[in-house]
Amino acid sequence: MKALSTFCDDTCMIVNVPKTKYSTFMPWRSHLVNHEPVFFNNMEVENVQEFTYLGTLMNQNTWLRDSGEVLFLKARGVLGGLLKKAGQLHIENLNILGRLFESLVNSVSMYNCQVWGVRFLSCDTIDKVLNNPPQTLHLQFLRTISGCNAKVCRMSLLKEFKQEPLQIKIALACTKFWNNSLKHDGIARDTLLSDVSLFCNGNKKNWAARFLESMYKLDIINYEDWMRIRDRDIHYFKTLFFDENLIRYKYLDRYEHLWPTSIQGWVSAHSRSGTSFLKHHTWFYVSDLIQHKHFQANLSQHYMRCLIRFRLGSSCLGVNDHSIPKDRRSCPFCSHLLEDEEHFIFHCPMYSNIRNSENFSHLWEPEHDMRSFFNQQDQASLACAILRMFKHRRTSVQHLLVDN
Repeated sequence: MKALSTFCDDTCMIVNVPKTKYSTFMPWRSHLVNHEPVFFNNMEVENVQEFTYLGTLMNQNTWLRDSGEVLFLKARGVLGGLLKKAGQLHIENLNILGRLFESLVNSVSMYNCQVWGVRFLSCDTIDKVLNNPPQTLHLQFLRTISGCNAKVCRMSLLKEFKQEPLQIKIALACTKFWNNSLKHDGIARDTLLSDVSLFCNGNKKNWAARFLESMYKLDIINYEDWMRIRDRDIHYFKTLFFDENLIRYKYLDRYEHLWPTSIQGWVSAHSRSGTSFLKHHTWFYVSDLIQHKHFQANLSQHYMRCLIRFRLGSSCLGVNDHSIPKDRRSCPFCSHLLEDEEHFIFHCPMYSNIRNSENFSHLWEPEHDMRSFFNQQDQASLACAILRMFKHRRTSVQHLLVDN
């Protein structure tokens, strides 16, 4: 308080004591204790357990742990208002909805993520990559506008909309915070180096500890430099800067191991999410640099949702019914044959009339594989044909049930 009083005298500033709060930050998950009252200019300053500073929630016991969740709740309210207003204005274009989400909702959920987001930099598992609060809300939005169910592979859903996990944005924001704080002398640099000193003295939960450990796990900090860090070489930190492009590349490389795009990776994958992603990548995906054809075409929301749900395994085909064993997900019209997307499009004889009809026969000429078939120019006819096939499937299954 003496230092604050001196600073105010030197800068001709006045502290509004009735509106001033203070909090004593305790060790992680420790029991709260009562402290002696604090006075400034003979006036007692109110002690609070938590407070919000510049939109960031700080708690004296959990620190910044709940900041992302608080912003998530605020952003979810904004998302509800966005979807309601979009429905009233009949905004159906998915690209426009995506830009509105980025500017109105994502800006709230990602606010100040360079501070609280350091908790979500680990990419050891799929859940650690995709379970942070902003990403959870983003995936909820994509499922809503596409009509997909919760069983859809989350990474496939992001790839379908040409999106990357928000973990990369959080990591780059943290990196900018580190680099910019060390560039110039000042309070930001001193504060960061003080946090680094806590890490050097054994604190494993503070900001610097989490950030530097994530950089080490990404192989951005090599073993020798990590040993220098652990040896409390505080002077080394002053020259430690990180390349943002390298960090993005490292994260994408780690995602390749979690969501393999090769058959070798698929054999070693142990999760249904990994195999679902490989199917989507092999059958439907073209390139990270090229937008999908159905997003380039001026399709109605009904047609667009039909294509996206089919591509992501959210249709009513037997292969997508995870409530029954895989060996029983057979085609209702072809005994003992798995009813997957390829069988539905090319092989099932129930839809031969649609494939050979005058309106749609050009879609199957010449012969295609799944990737070339779904990346044709005429996306409107493609969506219409698939809708017609699903309608025929529904009525035919109903007739089978009545006959049985």
